[in-house]
Amino acid sequence: MFKAILSNESLLLFKSVIDSLKDLVTDSNIDISFDENEDPFIEITSMDACHVSLIKVQFNMSFFKHITVSKKTILGINIINLSKILKCAENEDELEMYSLDSSDSLDLTFINKERTSEFSVNLIDIETEPLEIPDIGYDANITIKSKQISKLINNIYLLSPDLCNISINNQILILSSYGDIGKSKNTIVNNENTKINNSKEVNLSFSSKYLLLFTKANISDIVNIKLSEDYPLLYNYTFTGGYLNYYLAARLSE
Repeated sequence: MFKAILSNESLLLFKSVIDSLKDLVTDSNIDISFDENEDPFIEITSMDACHVSLIKVQFNMSFFKHITVSKKTILGINIINLSKILKCAENEDELEMYSLDSSDSLDLTFINKERTSEFSVNLIDIETEPLEIPDIGYDANITIKSKQISKLINNIYLLSPDLCNISINNQILILSSYGDIGKSKNTIVNNENTKINNSKEVNLSFSSKYLLLFTKANISDIVNIKLSEDYPLLYNYTFTGGYLNYYLAARLSE
């Protein structure tokens, strides 16, 4: 049996996270851990249909008002359908969700002082290979306001929906692109809102479309971006009780 209660604040975050996933992932397993010696947590790890990006979300015990897990549980969910149900929640609601061991559904109940609304989303069987994400020593790290990077990438996308070049050298970040209507170059230096650190020069290109999708999550004020010539880009949001990581493979030079 699995049961969790989310406060109003956690529900709003949960809804935003799931909504951000639906543009990249259709179906995914929700892994609910169980270990008598460790606190339970919920994890979603999935790749997009094109196998270009990987998404990993973790909700730790502190994210929940209450959580009960009787055994390790895997819930196969259509993310789009789950997002639709979560949008039925009102701003002041709390969420209770549970699934019995023999159940073929995940039940969700939105509760506030005036009413209770009950929903159920059918579970599906999803066959996936385990996705292991190794610890990586990145060459460059950027800590930046989420609204600022969202604006910059949106400007890049307007000129070039296909490609965004990211270069970092001497703690200077340059985002650039070119398309049919022109060119764009944005230079950012270390300041009170942006911290740029690099151990070596980095010059990589990525899909502007995917980067734009990553910015739409907007679940924390700060974004941490890590890059290396040899590994996928890491686009990280950290929030109270968990994190959302996007990984994106670089585009090969033609």
